[in-house]
Amino acid sequence: MNLKLLGRLVLILCLPQTMFAQGIVFTQLSTPFNNPIGVDYHEPTNSVILSANYSGGLPSNLERVQFDGSHVQYSGLAGLTDELKIATVRSAFNPGGFVVGDVFSGNGQDGQIVRVTDGGATVVNPWVSLPGAGNGLMRGSLYIDRTGVYGGDLIVCTTGGEVWRINAAGTPSFIADVNTHLEGLCTIPNDPVKYGPLAGRILAGAEAQGRLYSFDAAGGFTFYTLGIDVEDIDIIMPNEAFIGVNFGTGKLLAAPATAFAGMEGDILLTQEFPSGGSGLHRLFWNGTALQTTQFTAAAGSAPVGQWEHVTFAPAGIAPFPNCVVSPSNTLSATVGSPISFTVTGLDVVLLDQVTISSSALPSGATMSPTLPATGNPVVATFNWVPTDVGVYSVLFTVTDTALLQSVCNVTITVTCPTPAAYSNYGVGSAGTLGVPSITLTGPPVLGSSVDLLVSNSWGASNVTCILVGSAPAALTYPSVPATILVDPAAPSTQMFDFLLPPSGLVAPFDLPSIGSLCGVTLYLQAIQYDPGSGAFPYAFTQGLAMTLGS
Repeated sequence: MNLKLLGRLVLILCLPQTMFAQGIVFTQLSTPFNNPIGVDYHEPTNSVILSANYSGGLPSNLERVQFDGSHVQYSGLAGLTDELKIATVRSAFNPGGFVVGDVFSGNGQDGQIVRVTDGGATVVNPWVSLPGAGNGLMRGSLYIDRTGVYGGDLIVCTTGGEVWRINAAGTPSFIADVNTHLEGLCTIPNDPVKYGPLAGRILAGAEAQGRLYSFDAAGGFTFYTLGIDVEDIDIIMPNEAFIGVNFGTGKLLAAPATAFAGMEGDILLTQEFPSGGSGLHRLFWNGTALQTTQFTAAAGSAPVGQWEHVTFAPAGIAPFPNCVVSPSNTLSATVGSPISFTVTGLDVVLLDQVTISSSALPSGATMSPTLPATGNPVVATFNWVPTDVGVYSVLFTVTDTALLQSVCNVTITVTCPTPAAYSNYGVGSAGTLGVPSITLTGPPVLGSSVDLLVSNSWGASNVTCILVGSAPAALTYPSVPATILVDPAAPSTQMFDFLLPPSGLVAPFDLPSIGSLCGVTLYLQAIQYDPGSGAFPYAFTQGLAMTLGS
């Protein structure tokens, strides 16, 4: 006997379930740039500064992205031909006394750092020259310490593998040298519970070696091999949008803070070439080990070609619309019972209109009003009476007038109102080796798989039949020294013959997710040919009652 035979007994079919894996929808925020490299949030103008025009640096090295997505020159810095990774000073993370809004970068000369101050009006080039020779270039990265562990100093790493800290007066202090090209840089809050062995450390990537280096303030270091060629490192900031330089397409891409909900404070590792994914990886401490997961680029996302520098920013470009689900993004339902929730699209720019659209709805589900629906705010209600068990996901997208998008994914787990159960009933009759058994390896949960187990009472291959029906019985006959435990007169009762191996039967049984089977009970009994059972050469199992459910 096999799965198909048992499936035929109750005339049920396995139907595919709809599953959806949510990713990040990257949105193009502005017109294309000429070879952008570095990016950071600029607090005084509530906008984003980036380095562009690589590798000539003309007509300028720095540009500022305005609210409407256009970009204008920022400062007279021009003609620098190296990759310019930049760092800006923010007031909320400035214990070191730097001037809020100042911009720092390398200048393409060994060990030299440029400072752009006075709102772009003053360029100090160089502001700092690291002592010694062969320090390397600042195309590695620059980062203003936000933790206080390093005094709010400017931390830099170089293409020569050096790590330095520089205070607001421009005084450098050497930390370490690992003699390899370092790129990407971040300081991690001193919270061992949150960050484990990375707490209070400086992180830098060694892209060519596939390493993530971790430094302490005294210069001690170690490295981790995570399967990621680290290009940039950031802390996922609460209520701030992701903004990244997509060098491969010359565009600035963004994703709303909601794309990283529940991951605030975790570490974001960026890989230059996505290699089939998004190129963004979440790094976190799970309490016992460091763990990474890669984000996916969802359907409808702007293409990612090659990341250079990324950041998180609270504003600076037309704000993303909000996508809000009530009462929750994760819901439970039962077959046959109605479920509903609302999706709200809202934009703080009151003159904008927002549109709610969705991926395919589960069969029978409706939205009121029908999607796409437009307004500001706009509210749509999901209504559904589930007919099948399973896990269903629906992705809702809210798009504003500027074509900026936010997404929210709703996951609905549908179960049966009846719990799955199985048990034996009645009395069987013994053969050569005793009374044979019939059972399952676990509860018959719809949408799962269990095994049907039947033992062999003879110890040799024998002919066995299994009765399967919708009603139990307790029938006895004068010539049969056993009890029939499945009603043979029930309309759905079937009987199947097969050759039972000496070791017994192990029959995989894939239970479908069809909701109409919730609460259905099947009754089974096996009858085996066994000469050792006496004049009537058959052994009988007990009955097996299996109630399909959740």
